[in-house]
Amino acid sequence: MGRVVLPVKKTSLDDLAAPGLLQGVGGIALASAGALAVGAGACESLADMHWSVVILAVLLMIAAIQAGFGLVRGQVPDSVVAKLAAPLLWMVAAALLFRVALPYAPQAIILPVLLLGTFCIIFPLRIAIWPLLLVLAIEGGLWRFGAQGLGDFLLNGGAYLGASLGFLLFADSRAYCRRRLEQVVAERREARACEYARDLGFDEPPLAVAEIVAVGDEALGDNISTVETVVRSFELQLEIIRSALSLRSAVLFWPDAAGTGYKLRAMAGERREIAPGPFPRGAGIFGILQRSGKEVALAGLSDFGGLPYYAGRQEVGAVFAVVVTDDAFPADSERYGVLCVDRAEKDAWQPGELQFLRVAAGKLGLDVTMGRRLCEMDRERAVIAQVVVGLRELNGVLDLASAFAATISMVRGVLAAEFVAISLREGECHRIARAEGLGAEGLEDQVFCKDDGLVGQAMAKNRVIPTNGVNRTAAPIFSNGKRVADFQSLLIVPLRKEDGESIGALVVAARPAGVFSQQGRQILELVATQVAVKIDLARAHEKINLLATTDGLTGLANHRTFQHGFDVMLQRAERQRRPLCLLLCDIDHFKRVNDTFGHPFGDLVLKQVAGVLAESVRQVDLAARYGGEEFAILLEDCDEKGGHRLAERIRQTVGALPLSCERVTVAVTLSVGLASYPADGAEKKDLITRADQALYRAKKEGRNRTVAWSTVRREA
Repeated sequence: MGRVVLPVKKTSLDDLAAPGLLQGVGGIALASAGALAVGAGACESLADMHWSVVILAVLLMIAAIQAGFGLVRGQVPDSVVAKLAAPLLWMVAAALLFRVALPYAPQAIILPVLLLGTFCIIFPLRIAIWPLLLVLAIEGGLWRFGAQGLGDFLLNGGAYLGASLGFLLFADSRAYCRRRLEQVVAERREARACEYARDLGFDEPPLAVAEIVAVGDEALGDNISTVETVVRSFELQLEIIRSALSLRSAVLFWPDAAGTGYKLRAMAGERREIAPGPFPRGAGIFGILQRSGKEVALAGLSDFGGLPYYAGRQEVGAVFAVVVTDDAFPADSERYGVLCVDRAEKDAWQPGELQFLRVAAGKLGLDVTMGRRLCEMDRERAVIAQVVVGLRELNGVLDLASAFAATISMVRGVLAAEFVAISLREGECHRIARAEGLGAEGLEDQVFCKDDGLVGQAMAKNRVIPTNGVNRTAAPIFSNGKRVADFQSLLIVPLRKEDGESIGALVVAARPAGVFSQQGRQILELVATQVAVKIDLARAHEKINLLATTDGLTGLANHRTFQHGFDVMLQRAERQRRPLCLLLCDIDHFKRVNDTFGHPFGDLVLKQVAGVLAESVRQVDLAARYGGEEFAILLEDCDEKGGHRLAERIRQTVGALPLSCERVTVAVTLSVGLASYPADGAEKKDLITRADQALYRAKKEGRNRTVAWSTVRREA
């Protein structure tokens, strides 16, 4: 056993009114007074003790005894202060007795040492540390006041420290041994249950869930519990059989997983020296039963040695053995259990006894069947729980990337898949949005024609391919030009929306044959339906988000997104102490273009200019439509010189755009105003105002040019 730790709780102000707590405070005060007296050397001799010290010692002993009785009876308030009083009183009392007995019995130090070690076992460390500090303070006081030398102080202090540490290590080692013993017992219990499960067929998945892999410790724990329950049922039934027929022993044997021998699975009887096996199938009574048929009834025996599970020949007068079958291992198969009973009397077996034993054997076989069914239900329940958890995770995401990740995680957690991919239809093609597993390298973002490969056929026919989950053909999964690893097990499930339209396909594959069965297909179809709905919702969410953040005509960020992005980028520039450049661009004479060539051509001009801006900036930059024919560009980590260089390149590219309307060439130019942080301002509104003033100066000076605010400021 480990440390017996008494629980404590913190003391609140409301607890100060409790009488028990007040007694605890008084006990601590009395212990402190006693420690001062002992540490000052007032208790070194009984003859020289002052009457006040005698009274203090008597009060200390009475208080220590009362505190001990209260703690044992559980009458101490549940607080740190109340529980601290008892060990302090005991420690001071033990130290006082030791100092008084020191001239006559120096070995009396064992009393406070053992008491201190006991504290380290029964109290939490935050409580046990205070008696240790108190006794060390007493020893230090005795040395300080000359009652003992430095050597005695070091020796006694070392004894206290060593005892505390030793008892702590001893308690922890005992606790470790106890935990290790419990772990070994649990491992042996689990190993025996797993062996029973293999031999009884409990670990063999049913045909409906043959593709399902282990889904966690919870399912394993349920199987172990089921196996132990079945074995306990065996033992109770065997005891009933033995008691009802006055048998010497009743033993149930079951073949091992390989079917080569028999192992004892349960027994009831007087002889506990029965060997557990395994025994060869042809040994003794097992061989006789194998040659005779379903049962063997022997009587009038003497010196019978046909029971190999007994050590040597036994006094057996009658033996009966009968085959125990269940739905997985019928009697005509090579695997079946054996119920074997024996008794000392040589009387022949009566018909009623034989019928009773046959019924009992049938009940034992039914228990095996029920146990197997329970294990199957446990596995199926675990699989359903895994699917529910995966669907909950899938429903909790909004974007496409998270939906893809949740889908693949759910599929690989439920099915024994080595390859999972999601391909989405895009017009006349389909694109692999996500692929993981064996052979998935380089597949993501690959685009294939809608009719290519088995995936294209599954989406075109809007049904699962192949129907039996077996890949017998040489047809490629995606296309002839992009083959993946050879998979003998394959399921391609269309991703159907609620209206039945296919938006893509979910591909699951594995190298071994026969991995995916009917239930695996059903689970995958259920998952695919939910995934299709989630992908459709995620696409709609992204579309709504795109409409809310971008300009519908140009595809650039809209004014609202620009304002928010400006705040974020400016804060980052301030935090990192890096420059930020703002460009305000305006299409020159855009109203004249609209009035002369019409608004459709004006929209085309806006799109062309926006395309130049989008291609000219980096991913860390932000290009936005500021309003009308005005555009704004934020250049991160860019000063005025870099911003001016980019503005000139954009202006020249826009000026060279090949725009024409009704065979009339239209020249479009830009005017650009520039302001930079921190040179031209530290606030967003100041930078926008100064960039706008620079843009106004560019238009005033003739347009088709770039003007920086620093130039305007110098001229002003």
